[in-house]
Amino acid sequence: MSAAKLVAFSLFLTLLSSSALAQSRTLSLVPDAVILAAPATVTSSAPRSIDSIFESSALPDLNQQVSDPEPARKKKSKKRKTKNADKLQVHPFSTLAVGVKASTLGAGVEIATPLSRSLNLRASGYYMLFDSAFSIDGINYSTKVNFRSGQLNVDWFPFHNGFHVSPGILYFRNGLSGSADIDPGKPFSLSDVSYINSIDDPVSGTASITYGQHLAPTLTFGFSNIIPRSGKHFTVPFEFGAAYTQPAVMDVNLAGLACTVQGCFNAATDPGTQANLHQEINDINDTIKKVPLFPIVSLGLAFRF
Repeated sequence: MSAAKLVAFSLFLTLLSSSALAQSRTLSLVPDAVILAAPATVTSSAPRSIDSIFESSALPDLNQQVSDPEPARKKKSKKRKTKNADKLQVHPFSTLAVGVKASTLGAGVEIATPLSRSLNLRASGYYMLFDSAFSIDGINYSTKVNFRSGQLNVDWFPFHNGFHVSPGILYFRNGLSGSADIDPGKPFSLSDVSYINSIDDPVSGTASITYGQHLAPTLTFGFSNIIPRSGKHFTVPFEFGAAYTQPAVMDVNLAGLACTVQGCFNAATDPGTQANLHQEINDINDTIKKVPLFPIVSLGLAFRF
């Protein structure tokens, strides 16, 4: 072999070995996933650059796989924040609620504030004025009802929902006052004794119903929290219960001529007529004593600030 051929053959071997080495280095930099995804048949013996390998469509989009869960996490985080924002953060005296209501105690307004997660402190005021007429044993009573009261309650929510038990105290100045009249010439009775009212000087007088005390313990049950822990602002509270007011006392004073078969007597001065009148009043009060409770039923509308 001539020297020229030997040099050319050596140069060819050198180029061939360099090409093989470069290809092996390139393949060693490719991840296992790329090697497995590469075609089994090599169509070209020319080496591929690293950039061309990573730009191949066979490579998975790793950045997309990592970034895909992020929007889902953000959505869940936003939902949790929104849900938590709807919950009212309760601290003692941290907020107020006001309401109006219609009650057996009268038209009322109330204000409440939380004491804890399960307790509210609530104050209410009531007023009612109207006329009432009724008859007992032929005597017609026309009275004016005047109710003025204030109430302080602690609302306890044992199940952490709208149902509550509310012990409290009621201050009241309730009463009825008016007139007692009998139609001229009409019959009436006092303690089972029958009378005929005079035409010339008919019997008439005054009547009243009062309470002997002005403080009464109360116990009520209700539905709907005036300060809802869900974060709502409007509620429609309903409540029922009673106040232990002790019995009311009725009093009647009469004057005028009341007639029997024995004659006519002045109802204001005649001892027999006065005794019958007192017995009549005692019978009425004995009936009233059977009901020492004042019923409390209310329905209202409240707003939490």
